[in-house]
Amino acid sequence: MLLTLLEFWPYGNTAKEIGYIITIYESLDFLSEIDDIDEIVVPLFKRVAQCLASEHVQIIDKTMTFFEKDNILNLARTYAKVIYPLIVPAIEKQYKGHWHNTLRENFKDLRAILKETNNKTYEAV
Repeated sequence: MLLTLLEFWPYGNTAKEIGYIITIYESLDFLSEIDDIDEIVVPLFKRVAQCLASEHVQIIDKTMTFFEKDNILNLARTYAKVIYPLIVPAIEKQYKGHWHNTLRENFKDLRAILKETNNKTYEAV
Protein backbone atom coordinates (compact mmCIF):
# COMPACT_ATOMS: atom_id res chain seq x y z
CA MET A 1 0.00 0.00 0.00
CA LEU A 2 2.77 2.43 0.92
CA LEU A 3 4.53 2.01 -2.41
CA THR A 4 1.24 2.62 -4.22
CA LEU A 5 0.69 5.87 -2.33
CA LEU A 6 4.20 6.99 -3.18
CA GLU A 7 3.75 6.03 -6.83
CA PHE A 8 0.49 7.91 -7.35
CA TRP A 9 1.48 11.14 -5.62
CA PRO A 10 -0.90 14.06 -6.33
CA TYR A 11 1.58 16.66 -7.65
CA GLY A 12 0.35 20.22 -7.72
CA ASN A 13 -2.61 19.71 -5.39
CA THR A 14 -1.55 20.81 -1.91
CA ALA A 15 -4.67 19.58 -0.12
CA LYS A 16 -4.31 16.09 -1.62
CA GLU A 17 -0.57 16.05 -0.92
CA ILE A 18 -1.25 16.83 2.74
CA GLY A 19 -3.85 14.04 2.78
CA TYR A 20 -1.26 11.62 1.36
CA ILE A 21 1.31 12.76 3.92
CA ILE A 22 -1.17 12.16 6.74
CA THR A 23 -2.04 8.71 5.38
CA ILE A 24 1.63 7.77 5.09
CA TYR A 25 2.27 9.14 8.60
CA GLU A 26 -0.48 6.91 9.98
CA SER A 27 0.88 3.93 8.01
CA LEU A 28 4.31 4.33 9.60
CA ASP A 29 3.01 2.64 12.75
CA PHE A 30 2.95 -0.59 10.75
CA LEU A 31 6.51 -0.42 9.39
CA SER A 32 7.64 -3.21 11.68
CA GLU A 33 5.06 -5.50 10.05
CA ILE A 34 6.44 -5.00 6.53
CA ASP A 35 8.39 -8.04 5.41
CA ASP A 36 10.68 -6.36 2.89
CA ILE A 37 11.39 -2.98 4.46
CA ASP A 38 14.43 -2.57 2.21
CA GLU A 39 12.07 -2.18 -0.74
CA ILE A 40 10.31 0.90 0.66
CA VAL A 41 13.16 2.80 2.32
CA VAL A 42 14.44 4.62 -0.77
CA PRO A 43 11.02 5.52 -2.28
CA LEU A 44 9.72 6.65 1.11
CA PHE A 45 12.67 8.88 1.89
CA LYS A 46 12.84 10.27 -1.65
CA ARG A 47 9.29 11.45 -1.11
CA VAL A 48 10.12 12.76 2.37
CA ALA A 49 13.03 14.72 0.88
CA GLN A 50 10.80 16.17 -1.84
CA CYS A 51 8.23 17.22 0.75
CA LEU A 52 10.89 18.74 2.99
CA ALA A 53 12.18 20.71 0.00
CA SER A 54 8.71 22.10 -0.73
CA GLU A 55 7.94 25.80 -0.56
CA HIS A 56 4.55 25.07 1.00
CA VAL A 57 4.66 25.50 4.78
CA GLN A 58 1.93 22.95 5.53
CA ILE A 59 3.58 20.25 3.43
CA ILE A 60 6.90 20.79 5.19
CA ASP A 61 5.27 20.94 8.61
CA LYS A 62 3.31 17.70 8.15
CA THR A 63 6.37 15.92 6.76
CA MET A 64 8.54 16.98 9.69
CA THR A 65 6.17 15.12 12.03
CA PHE A 66 7.53 11.87 10.55
CA PHE A 67 10.66 12.38 12.61
CA GLU A 68 8.65 12.30 15.83
CA LYS A 69 8.12 8.58 15.30
CA ASP A 70 10.65 6.23 16.83
CA ASN A 71 10.43 3.79 13.94
CA ILE A 72 11.45 6.53 11.47
CA LEU A 73 14.41 7.45 13.64
CA ASN A 74 15.30 3.75 13.86
CA LEU A 75 15.18 3.56 10.05
CA ALA A 76 17.39 6.64 9.87
CA ARG A 77 19.83 4.95 12.22
CA THR A 78 19.77 1.62 10.38
CA TYR A 79 19.80 2.98 6.82
CA ALA A 80 21.73 6.21 7.39
CA LYS A 81 24.04 5.66 4.41
CA VAL A 82 21.01 5.39 2.12
CA ILE A 83 18.64 7.87 3.76
CA TYR A 84 20.95 10.76 4.66
CA PRO A 85 22.05 11.48 1.07
CA LEU A 86 18.36 11.78 0.18
CA ILE A 87 17.18 14.07 2.98
CA VAL A 88 20.20 16.05 4.22
CA PRO A 89 20.48 18.32 1.14
CA ALA A 90 16.81 19.34 1.52
CA ILE A 91 17.23 19.91 5.25
CA GLU A 92 20.36 22.02 4.80
CA LYS A 93 18.81 24.10 2.01
CA GLN A 94 15.69 24.82 4.05
CA TYR A 95 17.65 25.44 7.23
CA LYS A 96 19.82 28.03 5.53
CA GLY A 97 17.25 29.76 3.38
CA HIS A 98 13.60 29.12 4.09
CA TRP A 99 11.57 32.30 4.49
CA HIS A 100 9.56 31.02 7.48
CA ASN A 101 11.47 31.57 10.74
CA THR A 102 9.67 28.85 12.69
CA LEU A 103 10.38 26.28 10.00
CA ARG A 104 14.04 27.28 9.96
CA GLU A 105 14.14 26.60 13.71
CA ASN A 106 12.41 23.25 13.15
CA PHE A 107 15.01 22.36 10.52
CA LYS A 108 17.73 23.31 12.99
CA ASP A 109 16.21 20.90 15.52
CA LEU A 110 15.88 18.16 12.90
CA ARG A 111 19.53 18.64 11.93
CA ALA A 112 20.51 18.20 15.59
CA ILE A 113 18.44 15.00 15.90
CA LEU A 114 19.92 13.49 12.75
CA LYS A 115 23.44 14.50 13.71
CA GLU A 116 22.93 12.89 17.09
CA THR A 117 21.66 9.75 15.36
CA ASN A 118 24.66 9.50 13.02
CA ASN A 119 26.96 12.52 12.96
CA LYS A 120 29.63 10.90 10.80
CA THR A 121 27.22 10.16 7.95
CA TYR A 122 25.47 13.52 8.27
CA GLU A 123 28.76 15.41 7.99
CA ALA A 124 29.91 13.22 5.10
CA VAL A 125 26.81 14.12 3.12
